[in-house]
Amino acid sequence: MTFEDLSKSFEALLGSLLEWLDTCRHPLAHCDEVLSLGSDKEKISKSLRLWLVIFLVTVVLQFPLLKTAGIEWSDAGFHLPYFLALTMIFILNGVTLHLGMRIYGVQSNIADTLGAYTTLVGVYGPFFTLVLYPESVLFFATLKSTKSQGLPFTSTVSLILKNHTVASRAASFQGVLLTVLALPAQVGVFAALTVMARKLSTTYSAPKSRILASFGFSFPVLALPLLLGLGLFANFIAYAFIKP
Repeated sequence: MTFEDLSKSFEALLGSLLEWLDTCRHPLAHCDEVLSLGSDKEKISKSLRLWLVIFLVTVVLQFPLLKTAGIEWSDAGFHLPYFLALTMIFILNGVTLHLGMRIYGVQSNIADTLGAYTTLVGVYGPFFTLVLYPESVLFFATLKSTKSQGLPFTSTVSLILKNHTVASRAASFQGVLLTVLALPAQVGVFAALTVMARKLSTTYSAPKSRILASFGFSFPVLALPLLLGLGLFANFIAYAFIKP
C-alpha cells in the first residue's frame, strides 16, 4: 500500500468521523438530510456508514476496559464478532421500532425509520458507552473473576443476573452508585426516542402518542428476546477471550 493510498484512507476515515461528530451536534438536520434522499438504498447506505464510525469509536473507547480483562487489540477473533454483535443490537432496535409501528398502524418505511434511529439515537451510542463505563468495569471484572475460578459460562451468567437484580443492587452502596450513574444514559435514550417519535409523527402523518406507544410495545415484546440472544453471544465471546 502506497503513501497515497494511506493518505486517502485516512482522509476518508477523518471525513466519516467529522460527519459523525456533526450529526451528534445537529441530529435533526442530518435526519432531514437522510429522509430527503431519493431512494431507500441511499438512506440505508448512509445509515450504515454512520454505524461503521459508531462501531470504530466504540472499539476505541472500550479498548482500555478490555485491556484490563486481558483482551488485546490484536485479538481480531474477539473484536470482530463482539462488536458486530453490539452493532447488530443497535440496528435491531431500529428494525423492531419499524415493526412495532407497523403493528400499531403507522405506515413506517424501514429506510426512513432506520435513518431516523441512526441520526437521532444511534449516533450517541459511544457517549452511552462512556456513561456506562463504571457498569462495564464491574461487568468485565465479574467475567474475569469467574473465569479465574474455573466457573462455566452458565454459572457466570447466573451470577451476573443475580448481581443485577433490584434487591441485590439496593443492598450495596456500589449497586446503588452504579444505578445512579446509569440514570443519565437512560434519560438520554428516552429523550432521543421522544425526539425521534416527534420527527416520525410528521414523516408518517401519525399521532406522536401512537408512535410512542408502539415504541413501548417494540422494546419489551419484539426487541428483548433478540437482544438477550445477541447479548449472551457477545458475553460468551468476551468470556472465551478473557485471560485469567
